[in-house]
Amino acid sequence: MSRQRRIHRLFWFATLSLAYGCQTAVPPQPTTPLPSSSPQPVATPTARPSQPTPSPVMPEPTPTPELGIKALSETESQEMYNHPLREANQRFAFKLFGELSEAREQKNLFVSPLGVSLALLMTWNGAREQTKTHMENVLEISGQSHASINRGAQLLMRKLLRPAQDIQLEVANAIWANDRFEILPDFKARNEDYFLAAVRTTHFKNEVTQAEINDWVSQQTHGMIPEVLTPLTDIQAIEQFEKQTLMYLLNAIYFKASWTQKFETFETRPQDFTLADGNKKKVPMMRQFSSFAYLPPNRIQNNFQAIRLPYGKEGKVGMYLFLPDYGTPLETMQAELAKMDFAQLMRAFSYDNGSLTLPKFKLKDEHDLISPLVALGMGDAFDADTANFLGMAVPRTRDENFYISKAFQKANVEVNEEGTKAAAVTVVEVSAQASSAPTRVIEMNLNRPFMYMIVDQDTQQILFMGSVYDPSQE
Repeated sequence: MSRQRRIHRLFWFATLSLAYGCQTAVPPQPTTPLPSSSPQPVATPTARPSQPTPSPVMPEPTPTPELGIKALSETESQEMYNHPLREANQRFAFKLFGELSEAREQKNLFVSPLGVSLALLMTWNGAREQTKTHMENVLEISGQSHASINRGAQLLMRKLLRPAQDIQLEVANAIWANDRFEILPDFKARNEDYFLAAVRTTHFKNEVTQAEINDWVSQQTHGMIPEVLTPLTDIQAIEQFEKQTLMYLLNAIYFKASWTQKFETFETRPQDFTLADGNKKKVPMMRQFSSFAYLPPNRIQNNFQAIRLPYGKEGKVGMYLFLPDYGTPLETMQAELAKMDFAQLMRAFSYDNGSLTLPKFKLKDEHDLISPLVALGMGDAFDADTANFLGMAVPRTRDENFYISKAFQKANVEVNEEGTKAAAVTVVEVSAQASSAPTRVIEMNLNRPFMYMIVDQDTQQILFMGSVYDPSQE
């Protein structure tokens, strides 16, 4: 890299740091005021504010390094907060998580629902007729225009690119298109302009194309997920890949941050963790004493307790941990959460003093998304005879049709005394085929199966979701 380019990059990083240093830690509030008796949302557990902090005037939007993408203005931030896509993503997250949990049968699970949403929304831009309608139903965006949803996606992408200076959150989209097909300019432009996707049109070749995609994946996830595609060895499969695969649509999310208050390593010690079958297992359990954003049982007719662990100095992103009442299966609590109003749930947290005991854990997970998406109502998108993605490319023959041939996600997470590191890559492969209450002292001990979410505070987007049945299993 030339000296001049290094100086240019340093200039942009310095500019970005100053801009984010001036931004407020208080997330945008709903436009409809809440009753005074309702518990207020919390942005950081280091203080117990009695009155909402007024939002200072935000600085002029500043381009992010490399991409030259402007941060949201104050008006755009409010537009993003009120946009229907934000809540649609929340509803889809719980639907998808429910389907994956049911199939997993009381085993550890980790997924990025936002990554799946973004990859499928890019794909939806090329869907038509019944396929488009069914995708809208599953993604909870029925009745919304392309213009509205794409605008919401752009606002979310720009907001999520960097929530705070000391939190590393990277969200990237990309499309690899096979140059044997004529990609429609409108489809390409929508994904470039609104999803900030890098669209590459290349001559698909076995080993070479997979290597290019894997290099992008590894770079975007900082090596946590080194590859998602493997070269083919069967001659017929190679020919199918090179000549019939239309495109790959990918989303990558990388997250790394330290806790606002780290766990002391000397507090970590082996303790019993009760498994779903009642057996106990010794696992390393961390412990912390602090003032927490906490939701006790029965505050909003909830049969669980929950706590929030913030990341970074400003707490712009937090991990929410949900523990069902004794005797209540984790699956029952997850179903209860899915029916709740997510905004009401977030408002119900308030500060309490006490301790939190949390197991260290890490997990490498992989999900075939076809079965859960079919179960949710997107079956025709995977059927070569019924799918309609003619908004993506021009068919080469009269009877050629495009359909989703693969949809999967790889996701990794590691939680320890320092903080959390997580990454997820979602891949959609499209192919061509001819048709045929008062302050209390709390004691929350996550010593039995529990659920967790990593949530961006400003957008209330669920970046990652997971459940832990056995923290010793990777």
